Amino acid sequence: MGLSDEPMSSPPSASQAELAAAFDAILKSETFSKAYAIRSVLRYLWDHRDSAVDEYSIAVHALSRRPDFDPKMDSAVRVSMSRLRSKLKEFYDSEGRDCGLLLWIPRHGFELEYQLTNRSQPAGVALPASPSARRAFLLPLLTADLTAAISGRYNFNSRLTANPQSLAGTGSGLASFALGSVATASIDSNIGVSYPSLSYAAFIQDDIKLTRNFTVNLGLRYDYQQIPRERHNGISVFNATSVNPLNNLPGRLDFAGQDFHGAPIDPDRNDFGPRAGFAWDFLGNGSTVLRGGYGIYYPFIFPITAGGNGYPSLGFTNNFTNYNPPGNNVDLPAFQLRGGLPTPPIPPLGSAVGPNAFYSQNVSSIQRNDRTPYSQQFTLSLQRQLRGGYLLESSYSGNKGTKLVGASYDYNQLDPRFLSLGSSLLDNVPNPYAGRVTGSFGGASIQRRQLMRPLPYYGNISITNPHDASSIYHSFLLNLEKRFSKGLVFLASYTFGKSISDGVTARAGVAEQINVGDFQSGRYNRAVERAIDPTDSASRFVTSGIYELPFGPTKPFNSSIGFVNRIIEVWQVNGVLVLQSGFPLVIRGANNNAANRPDSTGVSASLPSGEQSVRQWFRTDVFVNPAPFTFGNVGRTLPDVRGPGTTNIDFSLIKNTRLTEKFRLQFRAEAFNALNTANYRLPNTTFTPDAQGRNANPNFGVITAARDARIVQLGLKLLF
Repeated sequence: MGLSDEPMSSPPSASQAELAAAFDAILKSETFSKAYAIRSVLRYLWDHRDSAVDEYSIAVHALSRRPDFDPKMDSAVRVSMSRLRSKLKEFYDSEGRDCGLLLWIPRHGFELEYQLTNRSQPAGVALPASPSARRAFLLPLLTADLTAAISGRYNFNSRLTANPQSLAGTGSGLASFALGSVATASIDSNIGVSYPSLSYAAFIQDDIKLTRNFTVNLGLRYDYQQIPRERHNGISVFNATSVNPLNNLPGRLDFAGQDFHGAPIDPDRNDFGPRAGFAWDFLGNGSTVLRGGYGIYYPFIFPITAGGNGYPSLGFTNNFTNYNPPGNNVDLPAFQLRGGLPTPPIPPLGSAVGPNAFYSQNVSSIQRNDRTPYSQQFTLSLQRQLRGGYLLESSYSGNKGTKLVGASYDYNQLDPRFLSLGSSLLDNVPNPYAGRVTGSFGGASIQRRQLMRPLPYYGNISITNPHDASSIYHSFLLNLEKRFSKGLVFLASYTFGKSISDGVTARAGVAEQINVGDFQSGRYNRAVERAIDPTDSASRFVTSGIYELPFGPTKPFNSSIGFVNRIIEVWQVNGVLVLQSGFPLVIRGANNNAANRPDSTGVSASLPSGEQSVRQWFRTDVFVNPAPFTFGNVGRTLPDVRGPGTTNIDFSLIKNTRLTEKFRLQFRAEAFNALNTANYRLPNTTFTPDAQGRNANPNFGVITAARDARIVQLGLKLLF
């Protein structure tokens, strides 16, 4: 699976046996491996547009090959180097390769959405008749793919095949599609986007046995990750400090390959990650061990730069050409699909738009000096082996994140010290930039508030993915584990912790709220955003277990009757209990020309647990609209009010019956939320002020939704 600048003729395919062989080859290679990253193999199997990765690694293990970290282990030295090449080839480019054909065929609420990927035809040209040239992949269209439609977006409605005398209930979008009658269409002509990059890493590690029962682990890792660049120079970054040579005003668009070369972010060559740990069997009998460790870790930055939302690309993307029916007569098709687009799509201007483009509009930029995010992780644990196969562990864990990817902020934000001017900020005043810039901010007058922004001839200047955020997490863990014996195994753990952050961007998550980054003063006062993280759950208890019922042959209770044993043998009971506290609440809403959150009167919004209900989860009368042109004093999250917690029990009963030597029948009865506990979702947290500044939203503080009720499912599975 080598990487090249050209698109692949088809995505590679592999059987399960071939994948298993690939895994086995990697696992058996101890000193040298040159293997394709498994994640890339799987990605190519399902989606040929995803990033490709080639990975090379060399590992030298000396003195000992034991992978575990034991206080009695022999000393070992490990040296490793790796090289990782990443490439993100989006599903569109300027030549129509890797392009998506998006079809919308609605009829009475029905939409058929498919992406037809055709690599041999330019954008907008109908699929060829030759079967060999029609090699295409029919993939369900993901929501993320709606950001562009380089091969076009074609709408087929029911009107074009309806009875013109009686439109209601007649016609079919699918019939319009079969006839190739396109109602409307649009096509997005983009330049790019292809992001190659290289990553290198090396580490050295040594396990030193200082005494018979005390081992120290020391290591150092170095990472260098090349900042991804756009292969076709399809990047434009707003530079707020550079002077526009056309009008001598500060602020201009910089273009890759013209104003800067390579990536828009400077490389970070200082990513050293020291590691240290110890294991101490202080009783000397292997039953009680104290362990500790510290390390600095760097993430893979490709997904948070080019692999995320990509770099700013004004002038290169979102260049739509629309096709409508003649005279906008909705009874006529815009064109027939078999004939292709009636006129060529308008190509993007790219860097030809010039440095003073997009005046009076919103633009995006990147902080060129962003460093690689890193986390410092530290832990201390005490493990005790108990009788009966039990293991008790008590541990402390901490994680401090620095230079993390934070939420975007407006570089062109009005300095808060000017808010004292009050309503005069809304007055129109003479515009000193009249005639010097284009758009609405180049008129004869301009609002004083706009004029007092750092660059008054631009709208918002969004700094995307700034590496300015930080976080800190401390936790205590108590864990009891019973290893399998006498048909029983279980694990019980309790975690008590606290996570604090100031607007870290979450890439993905399953929580009801993953983060909040709507700064009130993101450029001038980031410190006030420091609060309990929206994903923080202060306490969590989880216990899970598996128990094989003691019935049947080789069990304490069995029957001498064969068919009875077949019925009562090999029954297994599984259960999972989760008790978890709720997430902190995020209160938003204001109407005062400045704030996005209300003021607190100084009284806690918390209600005693006996007074909380779905009709009122917290006190709503303690929030008021801030004074005009001031920021609300409510924090990013409430420090003392949390949403409902979770109480959930999942239960399953499994019976395995051997039919023959090769065939086995499995019966499963599963109940999720077996006790049908009402686990409520977060309450409404939108504050809407009335004329007196008090809340006017009747749903404020009200819970209107719950998680899933009990779900029971039965199943039979034939195993062979």
